[in-house]
Amino acid sequence: MFKTIKLVQRRIRLFVEFYWVKLLLKKRQILRLITRFYKRFRDIWYIGLLCSIIIGGLLSTSWKFNIYDELKGYISGLFNIIVTVYLIDFLRIEYERKKNANNIFVFDKQLTLIFEDFMRNAILALNIDLFNFKSNGLELTHEITKAINSTPTFWTDSINIENKVAHDYFIPRHQYLKESFLTLRDKLQRYILNSYVSLDAKRFKFIRRIQWDLSLRNHFFDERTNFPLLQPHQISYAINSLMGYYQKIREIEEYWHKDSDLEIRLEKICEQARYIGLKLPF
Repeated sequence: MFKTIKLVQRRIRLFVEFYWVKLLLKKRQILRLITRFYKRFRDIWYIGLLCSIIIGGLLSTSWKFNIYDELKGYISGLFNIIVTVYLIDFLRIEYERKKNANNIFVFDKQLTLIFEDFMRNAILALNIDLFNFKSNGLELTHEITKAINSTPTFWTDSINIENKVAHDYFIPRHQYLKESFLTLRDKLQRYILNSYVSLDAKRFKFIRRIQWDLSLRNHFFDERTNFPLLQPHQISYAINSLMGYYQKIREIEEYWHKDSDLEIRLEKICEQARYIGLKLPF
């Protein structure tokens, strides 16, 4: 009897907790929906302003000439049209957003992998764990400068990239870092070509900004460039700049996991429910 009561209590607790977490998840989704609607409303504010001027003009005219009853139907109809236009426009954007969600998720993940690959290459070339530093930080600049100045032969020293080619392969640091910049530039170009149709304006401008930043470093790619003659602050500034882009890319990717904390809680609740024979709709 006692075990039965405990089992019932546990089932009730899991049932209530499950729907409470679902309610929190739905609340977040509704708040994001309201936020998106507000942003869209703000983006096309001029339409509302124009219609408000028209309605204001009709109202002032109707009061001036005492024909309010005749224009009342037209004014209410115009107001309904404004609301309908806003709603239809917002629903259209929501439909496009959901339709392209899977493609955009894949493209965001690809962009993250492209930058992480470059970061690993830069770590190998500079012998500094870049993931431990924040973008545009003085600490990273200091570490890069210290590493480059640690030995006169820093750039001409060879490093083993066996983890890249599956066998011992030695290459000078300057050549490897230069090839890493070139690879990043080429991958970003292919990325834009492959995802041009599905990319929204915000992401497209962001990647173009990265490409423009890389184009400022064209002297790194010139065969005549002698890395040992480059000032350490030039290298550190370039790496710092790319670190900033990488952190922004991580923020973009984390958008897709914004509800992961609640989803993990739901999974744990469902796992406990299955253990005691309780079926929950998850």
